[in-house]
Amino acid sequence: MRPSTLLIRAAARPASARAPHSADAAAPGAPCMSGARAAARRRASLPLAAASLALALASAALCGCAAPADAHLAPAPLPAPGGTSAPESDPSTDPGAPPLAEHPADREQDASAEDDAHLVQTGPYYAELSESEQASYLVIASAIESAEQEVVVDGSLEDEVLGRVLNAILFDRPDLFWFTGAATGSISNGQTTLTLDFNADCNDLDAKRAALDAAVTDIVSPLEGLSPANQQKAAHDYIAQHVAYDPHGPQGGQTAYNALVEGKSVCAGYARAFQLVMIELGIPCSYVSGEAQGQQQFEEGAWTPHAWNIVELDGHIYNVDVTWDDSPLFEQEAVLYTDFNMTDDDFAANHQRGEESAFLPACDGEPFDFEAAYGVDRARAAAEHLGIAVAGEASTTEEFQALMEGQAAAAEGFQTSFYLVVYGDDLVASLTDLWQEPVRSAFEAQGFQGSITFNSTSQNVGGDAYLVRIAIGQGES
Repeated sequence: MRPSTLLIRAAARPASARAPHSADAAAPGAPCMSGARAAARRRASLPLAAASLALALASAALCGCAAPADAHLAPAPLPAPGGTSAPESDPSTDPGAPPLAEHPADREQDASAEDDAHLVQTGPYYAELSESEQASYLVIASAIESAEQEVVVDGSLEDEVLGRVLNAILFDRPDLFWFTGAATGSISNGQTTLTLDFNADCNDLDAKRAALDAAVTDIVSPLEGLSPANQQKAAHDYIAQHVAYDPHGPQGGQTAYNALVEGKSVCAGYARAFQLVMIELGIPCSYVSGEAQGQQQFEEGAWTPHAWNIVELDGHIYNVDVTWDDSPLFEQEAVLYTDFNMTDDDFAANHQRGEESAFLPACDGEPFDFEAAYGVDRARAAAEHLGIAVAGEASTTEEFQALMEGQAAAAEGFQTSFYLVVYGDDLVASLTDLWQEPVRSAFEAQGFQGSITFNSTSQNVGGDAYLVRIAIGQGES
């Protein structure tokens, strides 16, 4: 994993704190303490406060994370990657800034100058907190990293403040897969004692951390030397191909570990897995919590909790929804690009950010030129994943009819099926009105007499592009 980017002293605790709420917290699990890590950092327990606070942050995803229409379920999870954990990165090569945000300069310190220090990685949600909330974030995140469930923070953290801090940690840190985003605590003498909620993955945590590191390394290592755009697409495709949408797996599928090691996840796990890999590649990427509309397992028209990502490429910010791009194509497992590097305008019809993610940069720049970046458009890229040969493309009535006539003329025994790329919602909607004349003309030129059948299935694959499967042939005479 990339080295941490902020330095704090383990012995000298900052003065106050604040917290976040979870939008995809996993179900609470059993307590845990990871041997060496826990022993390395002990804190004296404080007496319980007269006034007690409790925070149980409900996961938006646990209420139902919006899956792609016809989301597939994998028959079996991925095998746990072998090998050891990824080697520690050289801090001197670390980019030093959280994705899509900048650290306050006065908090950056030189790790080599500190003897008793602990590095804490942060992100854009940290940058949105007040100074006192940031101090609490660092203390709490450090405790989570060390798998210490009890942590003492200076200041009286009320529910709202604590919620912001915990939420910021949960959204910034996809590597902390054993933290559910919830905590209970008590206030006494100007300090807050928290008991952090860890899920069952905190058991045998060192081995599971190593497995996640190895899984990330398996994705990242082959991508060295590629352009950021090609790295991003390869990571997107890998996750879409190797993770199955499954809300019934461990921790409800909320974590990067669920996605990358177990191979089963929901939107939160897809988004955290993608975020983790992008950060490892040095590509700015943030987790987005919000709502989505129009997915099949929910009431039609309902907005339901959902998570996706935004990334920065060549100075432009784009939305990426790997979950929705992991959808069947013509009843086959597929990788789509319908929700890959899209603007906010593209997403407006079926995605909306939640309040906690509203501050993230707007994706309002130039549309991403998929074909310029990859030498193929979104439709043909999706077809390539399935090994589908595309017979041609059409964006006008004349082009479509010419393709139909050509395919009918080449049909053997007056039967054929093929795939086309068709551009434009209106053209796709009128295909059944446009095929008969050119097909009959071509068939009759070969002596065919009788009725003709026509079947088409279309799949939007990004923007106004559709991949269309067409079958034509003899009908009943």
